[in-house]
Amino acid sequence: MTTAEILANLEGVRKTGDCKWQAKCPAHDDRNPSLSVSSGDDGTTLLHCHAGCAVGAVVSAIGITKADLFAGHNGDRAGRDAKAPNRSYATIERYAELRARGRAFTINRYPDKFATIRIEIPPDDKTYRSAHQNGRGWIGRAPDGLRPLFHRDDLADGDVYLPEGEKCTDIARELGLNACSWSGGTNAVHLTNWLPLAGRSVVILEDNDEPGRQCTSKLLAKLIAIGATVRVVKLPGLPHKGDIEQFVEQRDSRDDADIKTEIESLAAATEPSKAAPPEESGAKASTCPTPNVLMAGAISTKPIHWLWENRLERGAFNLLAGDPGCGKSLLATDFAATVTTGAGWPDARHDLGRPPQNVLIVASEDDPAKSIVPRLTAAGADLDRVAILRTVIEDDHERQLCLQRDLRAIEQAVEQVG
Repeated sequence: MTTAEILANLEGVRKTGDCKWQAKCPAHDDRNPSLSVSSGDDGTTLLHCHAGCAVGAVVSAIGITKADLFAGHNGDRAGRDAKAPNRSYATIERYAELRARGRAFTINRYPDKFATIRIEIPPDDKTYRSAHQNGRGWIGRAPDGLRPLFHRDDLADGDVYLPEGEKCTDIARELGLNACSWSGGTNAVHLTNWLPLAGRSVVILEDNDEPGRQCTSKLLAKLIAIGATVRVVKLPGLPHKGDIEQFVEQRDSRDDADIKTEIESLAAATEPSKAAPPEESGAKASTCPTPNVLMAGAISTKPIHWLWENRLERGAFNLLAGDPGCGKSLLATDFAATVTTGAGWPDARHDLGRPPQNVLIVASEDDPAKSIVPRLTAAGADLDRVAILRTVIEDDHERQLCLQRDLRAIEQAVEQVG
């Protein structure tokens, strides 16, 4: 994909320089645009969320893969000249055909002139595109504001079943269940207008994996906040990453009415859920905050223990801020070299007796072999004292580090490195 096509899937896009943009990060509730987007010399799109979201989470939230960040093997440089795109297409079918590039696709039509396109990537992967219609035609991105629910206008009275994804929703509706869903999956719960489900009885059909459980927590926070009664059904016998599609496939000898009755019985036997704790759901407590006032005379002063006098405090959060490209990584690498070798700081002549110490580098973007280690070597760091944290292991699977989710893992890494 070109940078222009990727920008088309983002909100709040603003050009900030030559081949550079700022946009709202789709992987978290971003009110102040924190996603930097730039285009490399070869047309590759570079993404960086200043709130700490991993690149994988960002691309997943807009329905693409990391591979889509590369312009292509032909060295396409179209992204270099990209502007905030506004190209329109006469029909959603025409837009889908262009984006699919000959691959099979499915158009999912939402209310309010919104649609998503599921594009199959052989052998067993998929990607998504969003589009909405205005007075000029179909625009290749989601509309501004909250997105409507899939099958919102088709909902009947009674329980509303909520699987994840349009395909699973269509399967549920083929069974006769009163089902709807939303676009964008786990990372786009906060981008959806849930008010049509206010006060209703909702049954979440949870996917059998950790992202599915995390999604449930987010849904509980949103739905209970609008007065919905929510039950979470864990469909029995699902494989890892399984959902209602596999549940139905396992019962291919039974008719739809029997499968529907089984799911309804599971829902009836499930107790309504309570709101997920704020630390699980990401929701803030609804209680009114009260002031916690301290009198200055009751506070005992403490000395500051410096790592670098008047600049870096030990045991404290130190922020190195600056515009992209101004040398923050270079400075951080030099800090690591100074700490691991016990060398003196640039303006200090009397701290040469400080012992070498270990350093932990949390790196969710830079490649250790191509960027981090060469920089450390050039700075003269003791590489045996530098540990690099890029991924975490969760449910026996390795995934990219995310600052918002993995603070405890970082704390454990600090304890291990010492």
